[in-house]
Amino acid sequence: MNDKCSSCSSGSCSPGSSDKSQDRLPPGMLDCYDITERSADGTIVWIETEDRDGVLSITDPVKEIIGKAKELNLGRVFGILFGPAEFRPLYHEAFAYGVDTLYHFRTKGIDMHSVKDHAEAFAEVSDRVHPMLMMISSTQKGKELTASVSDTLDLNVNECTDLRWIGKAFVCIDGVSENEIRGRPPVLISLISGSLPMPEKEEGRKGTAVIRTFP
Repeated sequence: MNDKCSSCSSGSCSPGSSDKSQDRLPPGMLDCYDITERSADGTIVWIETEDRDGVLSITDPVKEIIGKAKELNLGRVFGILFGPAEFRPLYHEAFAYGVDTLYHFRTKGIDMHSVKDHAEAFAEVSDRVHPMLMMISSTQKGKELTASVSDTLDLNVNECTDLRWIGKAFVCIDGVSENEIRGRPPVLISLISGSLPMPEKEEGRKGTAVIRTFP
């Protein structure tokens, strides 16, 4: 709200100096409020896992993406994990690399759900937290999930090797060029695997786990 519109706080607003007959708000209201201001907040990251010599771990590309989400500083970092209750030890690893809230969609045994089911889970979390950004690694499984999330939420896919936030838009870097991404959030990013530095692990860092049961 700007100085000339201080009266808006009382529920009324003096007419502005410009006459915009096409505006559907009361006279002066467009001068008082920035109607393009983003209300979305935070970043959703898909937590992909792998078995390293018998030890379950979060993949390196996902750790890089979590680090990028922290660097962008757009609010909370939300992780989405699919798998059985035995995946619980991964919570500490996710929190240590920067996830603030982890949504664990628990399965009974090996996850046999389709990529469409996973995309629907993304939609559920998106409806709950209203993120500004979604980032998924460009691994084979990641690309399949990105395409399904794109279809489910009707979002464009942006393939980037790096990403910057410049206050009003994201800048997608694809290794050759830089392109601004504008539009309503959330912005869906497929981040090229291995293109970002590995973040430092903060042992003992705390977070919140939200358990959801996959039918």
